Amino acid sequence: MALAAAFIAAVLLLLAGPAHRIVLAGLHGVPPSAGVRLWAALAFGGILLLGGLAVALPLSFGARRLARLPL
Repeated sequence: MALAAAFIAAVLLLLAGPAHRIVLAGLHGVPPSAGVRLWAALAFGGILLLGGLAVALPLSFGARRLARLPL
């Protein structure tokens, strides 16, 4: 349960900065800068990486544990 909360917190932290900057740019009527777009793209890439790890690591741990069981 703690790891799930840490995953959600990491996703929120990765998205909060770029989303805030994009919203502020929209409120001021200017397009987001290239740096903000790059920051957002990197944040989404990081989230995809975290999501992939959240799936792959438990699967590999379970496969190793099943391999140790006597059949």
